[in-house]
Amino acid sequence: MTKLLLIFLLSIQLLFLQSCGQKESPKFDSKNDSNSLINFETEFESLKTRITDLELHKDFDEIIKNADTSVYLTIGAKGYYPIKTSIGFITISIVDIKPYASGSKIILDFGNPTSAGIEFKFKIDYGSLGANSLPEIKKFEKTKDVDVPSRLKAGHWNKVEIILDELPHNKLGYIRIHDLETKSIFMLKTP
Repeated sequence: MTKLLLIFLLSIQLLFLQSCGQKESPKFDSKNDSNSLINFETEFESLKTRITDLELHKDFDEIIKNADTSVYLTIGAKGYYPIKTSIGFITISIVDIKPYASGSKIILDFGNPTSAGIEFKFKIDYGSLGANSLPEIKKFEKTKDVDVPSRLKAGHWNKVEIILDELPHNKLGYIRIHDLETKSIFMLKTP
């Protein structure tokens, strides 16, 4: 809202400065004044669209900047993706996605290549993809806190089921896992 007000005030200031440069007082011409108003409204709408696009790209740039501490997966993605934690890297892959109530049940495989068991929690963002295959962050993104109920076994793939509500299964286009926080580490006892 403040951005729109700023654009409006700058536009008024620009019009004022342009009129200050005229030697004669402006004459009223309903046809030209109407066209000027239409041009102003068109330009204003164009600026609003550009600001929205820039905000989306800024949000997406922030995701990319934190790439090692978050994992962005599109639905149907194959393979596994590393994510940095406080004790090293673990890997994540999508195993399956099923419709569930008004949302989806997603099964993820967390690979723990360390020699320690890990208990952790994280945040998951999820939403739709736009026509340009970029996430529609401002429109549909949801966030959920996930407290993983069981320990990740050392040196294993570990399945974790998550229910994603409020977004129909057929609209789910991506997930992003971030803010992974290690709660406990379990080491093998020495003899």
